[in-house]
Amino acid sequence: MASITDYKYEEPGVKTVMDKTPMLALILSAVLICTFPAWNGVKERQNDLVNDRLALKVCGKISEADIHKVGQQLEAQLRVPVLSGPLFSKYRMIVIGPPQRPDFVDQAIKAFHVIDPSIKLVHIPIFKVGTEIQIPTGELVLQFKPEVSDEQATRKISDLNLRIVNEHIQGRPGFYVACDPRNDINKLIEIATALKKSGLVEYAQLNYLEMMR
Repeated sequence: MASITDYKYEEPGVKTVMDKTPMLALILSAVLICTFPAWNGVKERQNDLVNDRLALKVCGKISEADIHKVGQQLEAQLRVPVLSGPLFSKYRMIVIGPPQRPDFVDQAIKAFHVIDPSIKLVHIPIFKVGTEIQIPTGELVLQFKPEVSDEQATRKISDLNLRIVNEHIQGRPGFYVACDPRNDINKLIEIATALKKSGLVEYAQLNYLEMMR
């Protein structure tokens, strides 16, 4: 049976850190690291959680097109906005609401269960930052220092049980995007913190979907 792990469509104005140029992303996120305490862990940011929306990561054998299709079905059935367009389905995610109802999870599980009963849904925290909301995608954006070779960087990423999904973006050496197959946001935050302390990276930041509240 499908389960949830505790832990419309492409909307204009929805973007990720990687939608910016790498250099701009580095500059922006360097500011965020100093001013925005998102990466201390989900438990430490309970007051910053958005409660009128539900973000679910879809884990299992299902195509992006089917994730979008289920999202459309849920929107018609629940009569609330369900974001599942190309940018969301790319990250195998749907966002339901606002408003939110207690039966959203059950309805989502049933809808995905029709496609594959082994599918699991992982609850992803949504954070509010001023007039925007941020939804972690399950990826880390990494910039290794120039003295760290590609071999050392890829070995370190592998040792952390992460999977590389993109590298040398726009020809930039040492720039990687890696994902956590476990979809554990707290674990990613711990990894980013450890990498920054290791002296191997100039930059380690969660990637996220960002949109107006």
